[in-house]
Amino acid sequence: MLLRFVKARGYVHLKILSIEDGAEHKSFNFHLDCDKEPELIELFDEKLLIKQELKILQILNLRNSKLSEISNSEYSSPPRIIFLNQNRIFLTMTNNFVVGWDPQEDDLVSIPFEDHILWGSGDNDFYITRDQDIILSYCRSATRYERPREGNASSINISNTLLLTGHSIAKINATEVSDSDFNNKMDQSSRTGVEDAPEGIIAVYFDEEQNQIFTANKSDSVHVWYN
Repeated sequence: MLLRFVKARGYVHLKILSIEDGAEHKSFNFHLDCDKEPELIELFDEKLLIKQELKILQILNLRNSKLSEISNSEYSSPPRIIFLNQNRIFLTMTNNFVVGWDPQEDDLVSIPFEDHILWGSGDNDFYITRDQDIILSYCRSATRYERPREGNASSINISNTLLLTGHSIAKINATEVSDSDFNNKMDQSSRTGVEDAPEGIIAVYFDEEQNQIFTANKSDSVHVWYN
């Protein structure tokens, strides 16, 4: 389905269209607070997600027109949101924390990812596989309730998104390279040792055919991790 909408004062007019032939499935108005700008209007798995600034997230089930609400303590407006349509879930990345969201029939269940706290906010420091079941990210060490800070050890963290448990399945860092399931090799242009490889990463890529992880860092070094 395709979502088209036009904002007006006090409401937004929405049309749900067929991707195949453009036929209209549904057309309706959704009430908005006149003084608050919309931050999120997305169609996801037959549910409409609408969030206005400083307001709670609202979820409209298009099948039965039931409206659910998620408090700001559970969901705040994220700088990044990634829809994994194959698995019917989506991820949010807010303040370096990754959270998985599973839209149930009339609710939205959140699963914080354990030990998967992003180092930065770039678009190239994480990779999601084609099957959307694995996420690999450049992370730093911190607890769920501790803000990342300088001095935290960095690592490449790998988590399973398919089961949406939030559990880590592997980690690569400088202090545990010898015990890791992954080995490291460097290209000829590399100027740093393996102990520096997980530091200052600016790009992460996973070759799914060869089962190899490529990382590039601020020192213009490229490392390949393989098992």
